[in-house]
Amino acid sequence: SHEVLEEQTAVCEEVAREMVLGTIKTLNVDFAISATGVAGPTGGTPAIPVGTIYVGYGDKNDVRVVKLTEDFGRDINLAIATNTALKGMLEFLKEHAEELKKEA
Repeated sequence: SHEVLEEQTAVCEEVAREMVLGTIKTLNVDFAISATGVAGPTGGTPAIPVGTIYVGYGDKNDVRVVKLTEDFGRDINLAIATNTALKGMLEFLKEHAEELKKEA
């Protein structure tokens, strides 16, 4: 939301969470993945250095966010964020498999 962006920054846990929920609502889907951060090589600040990336995933009832903080260069940072998001979403779906079967 505009309030979160004004109070904090685009690179924070709350924005990653709201991106997941916003995608679910806007696209009318059951699950979503989000990412916000500074992949590099530039754009970092002392407060939010290059390599700071928040990855979110989940459904409307359960959104999880992982914070990445290491800088391995832009390409590796993006690969790590992508892998983290996909692995996290896969684990999320496995955890909720029984619930999903009941809803189907």
